[in-house]
Amino acid sequence: DILRGGLGERLDEEGINLFQYFTSSAYSGFGDDEKGFYAVFSEVFKTIAKEDMEFLDEKDSDFEVPDFGKSTDDYEDVGAAFYNYWTTYCTPRTYSWLDKYDTRQGENRWVKRKMEQENKKIRDKAKKERNEVIRNLVAFIRKRDKRVVAYRKRLEEKAEENKKKAQQLQQKQKEERRKLLEESAAATESAFNMNSLEDQLQQLEGEYAGSSEDDYYTDEEEDLDVDVHVDVDALEVEDEVDELEIDELY
Repeated sequence: DILRGGLGERLDEEGINLFQYFTSSAYSGFGDDEKGFYAVFSEVFKTIAKEDMEFLDEKDSDFEVPDFGKSTDDYEDVGAAFYNYWTTYCTPRTYSWLDKYDTRQGENRWVKRKMEQENKKIRDKAKKERNEVIRNLVAFIRKRDKRVVAYRKRLEEKAEENKKKAQQLQQKQKEERRKLLEESAAATESAFNMNSLEDQLQQLEGEYAGSSEDDYYTDEEEDLDVDVHVDVDALEVEDEVDELEIDELY
């Protein structure tokens, strides 16, 4: 008698059957006509949102659920908001109609608490399953949404463009570094040659700084000095010969 079914009450609050939309046969083409992809799934999520309104608190009832939009809508303007909301969807349904036990028939507080715990497990399981079904349906739709496909293509093209720009920038920086290295090597070599020349000049200045004026005579000047002394001695000998010849005459 403590089973919820014993109250003679059976609620059917499951709402729209979503499993029938997990197939491409649920829509015809990707237009905005009644059977088209965007019209069909736009109606599906409007129905889900309408059913959820019955379980929302008054403070949340004014929240506007993002619309699925049309084929001509831009993904960033409409589609992004829709998917951001529904990919993290959490049902507000209580699933109290699935309770196994009627806590009003509990004999005492301990029994009632156990009943509540069991009922909560059932409710949480149902909420989890509902969330997974809707999120999986969103994933199914997103994979086929032409707006998403076009948006991804634009992102890929932009990424490829940025990749090429990055490669060009890297090549330019590489060339600039190579040029700087060459200029630096040339400057270093020039500085080395100047330092070598300065060292040689300093060495020569040091050698001349320690010499006297007599050291600056050249070999030619030394030879000339010897010749002068030889000529003087020859003249003195000739004079002595001349004096002897005169004495002999007398």
